Amino acid sequence: MQETYLSVSSPANVTMLPDISGSVGGTATGETVWTVITDNPAGYSFDIKASASPALPGQSQGDSLADYTPADSGTPDYNWSISDSTAEFGFSSEGSHIVSKFKDNGADTCDTGSNDTADKCWYNFSTSDEEIARSTSANHPSGTATTVKLKAQLYNADGVPNDDAGMLIEDTYKAVITVTATAL
Repeated sequence: MQETYLSVSSPANVTMLPDISGSVGGTATGETVWTVITDNPAGYSFDIKASASPALPGQSQGDSLADYTPADSGTPDYNWSISDSTAEFGFSSEGSHIVSKFKDNGADTCDTGSNDTADKCWYNFSTSDEEIARSTSANHPSGTATTVKLKAQLYNADGVPNDDAGMLIEDTYKAVITVTATAL
């Protein structure tokens, strides 16, 4: 029996900034980096999931941001885009081992090409594992970093406060995100 070394870093909690006004709208962003290290010659798989659906609920008032809605279900959007009077939360994955779903053609399409363009290929969280990175070889001892960029937006393009349908209740919103690294 051969032992395999596998580790995942434990980054600090992410505070997304700036705060979003529930009636005026805005965008908050944040990011975190996980580093996976393995001596497994077959490599590893790296998955992400949310503990709740929607992934970003309010902590005391019962409101939540909807999970990001890509234009083509199952494929990340090259550019972040939400509709007026909506509030959504999603992520993008970046790094040298990201899976093809989060790679792009350098122009306007994800899940095609070999580029890892910064701040592109936005997707929704799920309560099921979503593979975001994979390697077919060992990367010990240095490991490989995968960056997860987070975005929350309450849309308000015209500067006029949103109607009741497009407002969020003032609250602290918190997502619990779990990552899992598995030796292949």
